[in-house]
Amino acid sequence: MTPTRTPQEKAKELCNTFIKTYKVYLGPPVRTARDEAKENALLCVEEIMKVTTHENQEFGNDRFSENYWKVVKREIEKL
Repeated sequence: MTPTRTPQEKAKELCNTFIKTYKVYLGPPVRTARDEAKENALLCVEEIMKVTTHENQEFGNDRFSENYWKVVKREIEKL
């Protein structure tokens, strides 16, 4: 099992994953690849939070802590 990343590391990892897909001309209105990547990373985190809330309630599993993903979301917003 891979070690757990900090919320800051996870935020950067998610944005970097998406930014690779947006290294193209995005057309008007002009948005940067970073803006697009952040938006998509935030959408992913929101979906994960929906699932983890259910999983945490059903299984009491701290590994899927909603709190962790809230911090990841804040870190993405700071990038």
